[in-house]
Amino acid sequence: MRQYTADSGETTVKLRVKGMKPGHAYGVHVHRKPCGADPAAAGGHYQHRPSDDPRAANPDNEVWLDFTPGPGGQARARAHHDWGFRPGQANSVVIHDEPGNHGARVACFTVPFRPAR
Repeated sequence: MRQYTADSGETTVKLRVKGMKPGHAYGVHVHRKPCGADPAAAGGHYQHRPSDDPRAANPDNEVWLDFTPGPGGQARARAHHDWGFRPGQANSVVIHDEPGNHGARVACFTVPFRPAR
């Protein structure tokens, strides 16, 4: 997992995985809290414009890194936005067992995301 924040406040997040089920589509999002023993510990998706409206859960307002691994179980994904993270509000990446805005949480990685400058 790599994240770059440019001085302009833009953000690019890159994901590289291996050992995944070939051909299975996964959903991946940046979440608000660090990982914990309980999959729910990572909280909800980080949103550039926080909202309770379900329509706000979309790739323009959130960091989505959905992927489908090839025959060797490896994949890469990249998301770029013209906005940056607010300090302390983006803390993990969660892999879901379905792409998009659904699916059980199957893995979580606490990531020290930097806020926008």
